[in-house]
Amino acid sequence: MIGQRPGLYWRLCWKFVSPCFLLFMVVVSFATFNPPNYGTYTFPIWANMIGWCLAISSMTMVPLYAIYKMC
Repeated sequence: MIGQRPGLYWRLCWKFVSPCFLLFMVVVSFATFNPPNYGTYTFPIWANMIGWCLAISSMTMVPLYAIYKMC
């Protein structure tokens, strides 16, 4: 894109370090999830599912596009 190939450090980070770190963050997020509440009111499970679906739908676009470009 700029006429130069990125250095070894950047290629390693983009291929291995960043994906592993992001996967770790997602796993920890799922493992430590507590249902949201407002004071003593706990939101219903369907509201949590809508929130998770919105979050997952935006996060899956990056890997799906990467797979699309590789194939």
